[in-house]
Amino acid sequence: MAGLLHDVRVDVSAASDGTAIVTFWSRRNPVIRQVSITGNEEARRRRHQGEAHGHGGLDGRLPLLLENSARIEAQYQAKGYYLAKVSYQLEPMGEGAVGVNFEVVEGKKLRLKKIDFRGTRRSRTASSRRS
Repeated sequence: MAGLLHDVRVDVSAASDGTAIVTFWSRRNPVIRQVSITGNEEARRRRHQGEAHGHGGLDGRLPLLLENSARIEAQYQAKGYYLAKVSYQLEPMGEGAVGVNFEVVEGKKLRLKKIDFRGTRRSRTASSRRS
């Protein structure tokens, strides 16, 4: 359950009998009510809703949002969009609830045209000899 709170503050003051009074203030992370993904062509053609985890009533922890951004970015890179960048915005949806919108900027689709091996004079395998 670590990470359910943010903006945690601690105050220590002295009581009249010489003991300490420790007071904690904190705010609970908002609950994610809705997840959407917007962006360029690939996002419009094929929705990546299944690649974003941590929605549908879970709390909006920063590490979880960063992990989901990286997961969506990796899906784009696997399709050749190596320059893809994913960011997110939180949209308030009432008391203690937010919607998360992942914004995708695909960039140009890149293709591998040539692989150049250097320094492999002695270790020639069957697969490298074929090329």
